[in-house]
Amino acid sequence: MKMSYVDALPERAETLSGVLDHGFELYARSFKDAAILIAVGAVPGAIFGFFLAQSSAAAFLGSLKFGALFRNYWWAFPIWLGAVWFTCCCYAATIYSIGLRARGQSLRWKPALRRGMQVGVKLLLLTLLSLLIFALAIAACGVWVYAVGHQLVQWVSQFSGSPIFGPLFQALSVVVMVAPLVVIIGFFSVPILLAPCTMVLLNQGVFSSIGSGFMLMGQHFWRSVLVFSVPGILLIIASTALNVATVLVLLLGGGEGKFWYELIAQLLAIALQALLMPMLIAASIAHFSDLLIRREGRDLQLQLDALS
Repeated sequence: MKMSYVDALPERAETLSGVLDHGFELYARSFKDAAILIAVGAVPGAIFGFFLAQSSAAAFLGSLKFGALFRNYWWAFPIWLGAVWFTCCCYAATIYSIGLRARGQSLRWKPALRRGMQVGVKLLLLTLLSLLIFALAIAACGVWVYAVGHQLVQWVSQFSGSPIFGPLFQALSVVVMVAPLVVIIGFFSVPILLAPCTMVLLNQGVFSSIGSGFMLMGQHFWRSVLVFSVPGILLIIASTALNVATVLVLLLGGGEGKFWYELIAQLLAIALQALLMPMLIAASIAHFSDLLIRREGRDLQLQLDALS
């Protein structure tokens, strides 16, 4: 069934604002179905996290005694893995649903979820690989901070008494310290965000999806960082605010009513993901299509038709 719109994705290479406009337009048009899929996918993880917090396992996690933790709570690992797998299935279904709607094709949630389950295991492996890649990025940031931070502190301290060079070196040290961190995080994060689109919409494997993510990013690094920063920052701010509010309520409440506080926190987390994750996915698909056109000079229509 054809929808009344066919232009939710760029038909040609767009400006940065044009890609963002397409992403927000796609987010608005596909929000209902996407939010339901994301919310359903977040439920198992929320249930697992809630019962884990209510049990003594939460305190055991803080002890960092991995051997004893595994012996006593080994049964929790397959449950957690199953919850992550189901979340990946719903995430893939959301990508597929938004990708088809972007080209004017209507798709109900059952066929979308069926497609998500077809690639759920691959997306789970991609997620674990992405976590490893992101951990390497964090380690690279730590190496940079260790290698440069001490020297910058010495330089700033030498000129701290100067009314002119003091503030100048302080501002310069912030740029020298932060800019490479942004580059490192962005260089690894952009392909990770593009890889699920490549896997679901182009039906590629785990490693080829990561490779395609790096290939598509190519010479469009800063453009990609700016596109993903808009929904990404909103998601980070909202998640941080929710976590801080939850901690403050628990601390001020003195532990009383912990059951209800954590239940409400998990429900709010599900609602937050349902609200903002479709925005990130829509922006990813809009940018993915734009990069595909820029690199290969072709539309995404043929790829989506092959999967529908």
